[in-house]
Amino acid sequence: MVVISHLDLPHLRLSSRDLNGALPPTCHVRVLATEALRSVTLHAEGDATQLSVHYLLPLLWLTEGAAAVDWARGHAAGRQGHKARDGRASSVPRAIARLKAALRAAADVTPLHASPGRFSNLSLRGRACWASFCDPCVAPYASPSHSPSQRSLDRACVASFVEVDGEVHAVIELRGDGFLHGQPERVVGVALAMANGWLHESFFEQATRGESVLDVPAAPAGRVLFDGARYDFFRLQRNGVALFERPTRPTAGIEVAATAEAAAQQADVKVDVDADVEAAAAAKEAAAAAKEAAADADAEAEGATLRWRRELHEAIVRRADREAEAAWLAHLELVCTRRNPKPLTSTLL
Repeated sequence: MVVISHLDLPHLRLSSRDLNGALPPTCHVRVLATEALRSVTLHAEGDATQLSVHYLLPLLWLTEGAAAVDWARGHAAGRQGHKARDGRASSVPRAIARLKAALRAAADVTPLHASPGRFSNLSLRGRACWASFCDPCVAPYASPSHSPSQRSLDRACVASFVEVDGEVHAVIELRGDGFLHGQPERVVGVALAMANGWLHESFFEQATRGESVLDVPAAPAGRVLFDGARYDFFRLQRNGVALFERPTRPTAGIEVAATAEAAAQQADVKVDVDADVEAAAAAKEAAAAAKEAAADADAEAEGATLRWRRELHEAIVRRADREAEAAWLAHLELVCTRRNPKPLTSTLL
């Protein structure tokens, strides 16, 4: 699990290395990045314009999961269009196609309310009632008529595929303005049941109308991780630089590049002066070196991000209770098929 925390430490400027060094060896917490905020109005949760969570769904949970596993192993994670190695479009297995269709249905439910105050096009995404998708422990506080139950699910999709210890998983990505306690697990649980033909294809639409609270299956907990948050209004205040993000090019690199460009223009005018030509060449070399250093820093940061995300995926998969998950899957099929013997044509649960 990754979280963004807001700490008020007015007299301290601690790096992630300092904070990690202060944690006890038995603490399974690691600080990935820190940033001192000039604005005291930024709130880690309240000012987020969009949250993103991932759920690691084993492909073998799908009814035709074996074919999906073989197909996913031949494709790079997150490759757009799912192109085969020879450049031709490959046919997506029916199991994955049904899963994607179910997730699209979750994001395309009919909104009941507008989303004022959100950033740019996100304000066009309406809010639906997700009271049926919250954990029972908070159900008394999640009435369909209460505004906290009304959320906007901006996106639900299969973002990529990962393989851990020989087991292939679909990384289900959910993006929205916020999530109720237990909502991601229930969105995935319903999408899985719809993909396997155990629930009607209009279940999401019926369950988010806010007319009543339905019994919604929840996928096993423990496979959800927080992937990130967007602070678009905060980013505007910093000229497009996001939280925990460095400028694309360091200030020194910008100055060197500007000097190089000016010197190059001067050299074009006065090509007959050796000193100007040498200065232009030196400035160009310095600018190229600055660009290369910035590219190396970006590649290193990207590599570190991929490494810790991979570590998270491995930790989540390896601690999963396989027996409990298998029992849950069998129980879900049994309950859905008993209540809904013809799930593609009959009424809902």
